[in-house]
Amino acid sequence: MIERLIKSLIVFISKNFFIKQVFGIENLPKKGPYIIVPNHSSYFDHFFIFTVVNYYMKQQVLFLTKKEAFDTYLSRKWHMSMGTIPLNRDATDITAFKAVVSKLKEGEIICIYPEGTRSPTGKIYQGKQGAIRMALAADVPIVPVGIEGAFDILPRKKLLPSLRKAKIRIGEPILLERNRDKNKLDIYMKRVMNSIKSLSNDEDRFIRDLPSEESLLVEEMLRVAYEWNERGIRAYPKDSLSPNLLHKRVIYICDQVLKVRPNHPIALFEKSRAIGRIGLNSKMAPKKIFLLMKGRKILERSIIENPTHASNYYALAVWYMEMPQFIGGSHEKALELYEKANELGKEVYIMMGYAKALLNNGRPEQAKIALLELVSELPTKTLVDARRKVEAIAMVMRIDPEFQIEEKVINKCFLNYQNG
Repeated sequence: MIERLIKSLIVFISKNFFIKQVFGIENLPKKGPYIIVPNHSSYFDHFFIFTVVNYYMKQQVLFLTKKEAFDTYLSRKWHMSMGTIPLNRDATDITAFKAVVSKLKEGEIICIYPEGTRSPTGKIYQGKQGAIRMALAADVPIVPVGIEGAFDILPRKKLLPSLRKAKIRIGEPILLERNRDKNKLDIYMKRVMNSIKSLSNDEDRFIRDLPSEESLLVEEMLRVAYEWNERGIRAYPKDSLSPNLLHKRVIYICDQVLKVRPNHPIALFEKSRAIGRIGLNSKMAPKKIFLLMKGRKILERSIIENPTHASNYYALAVWYMEMPQFIGGSHEKALELYEKANELGKEVYIMMGYAKALLNNGRPEQAKIALLELVSELPTKTLVDARRKVEAIAMVMRIDPEFQIEEKVINKCFLNYQNG
């Protein structure tokens, strides 16, 4: 009775509050056995898969779950009510393997997350071959599923969900042919993961391995935090994710890093950028000022931890440029910080900010010199650099209407850019 109530509650909550759309229901087999393989980034993933199979197909699904989830009484009861099979992730768990194969041969539906753990960044990571081996052993199809948006609802180590909705896409069943060639397992794995990546709307070109060593994991999390921040700042019109959502991902990731590495300068820097950008995007003056002040405080901590990081001074310069004077904004102070950033490391974006600060301080001739140096001397590392160089030429032409643009100057905008 209690288990039935829990299952009904899961379906009701998921369907009415957290699932936006389900695509590809017709791809689910009419009955088992088969293995469902979704991406895994949220505590809600179990709920979503359970709801899809239970509500839409009127079927039951079992979940392969880490054995640690059975350590405490309440957790054990909860997972047993969901229908789970314990797995020892620290070793080759023959018992779990045999249990899954046995259940499949009995006609059951099993959900296995190939990644093995929840994504700490919202990205999809390389899967393990367990699901492939089990499908081959039981001679059953694999159904790939992409869950988009679950990371923004309830990622790992977060207690309360955000009121957002996920999209669930179900792919066509993948039938695996038995083959003694071990290389086939890698081919099957790549096919399955690429299908999950496509279904979940992950835009990465490649699927990376998730590091297990803490220092490498921190490095990966900060790499993705930087990527989300940059994507949010660009705010491309066709982006499926809003800038604020991307920056909120950064704040979450950096908070997780700071729990294990307090005062990590890069985590502080990226978090301050994310908070500041959300502030800049706000249309409410009190919220804008509050967030910008909060971002500045975190940024100052980052400077204390890493006083030679040029981007710290650049970000603080942006703060002084954007804030009104009565709150503490100062174009003069911004110019000093841009100069400091330039001393520590000349980059296209830093030089562009420096030139704009020179203009705001009534020094157009120096701004023109800085802009031409930006175009002619600094390497074009990314497409964004190329765009900024074109913008720099336009600024020079506004400063000096008599400026004669040459073809070689335009070529400089794209010189060394790897994509031409």
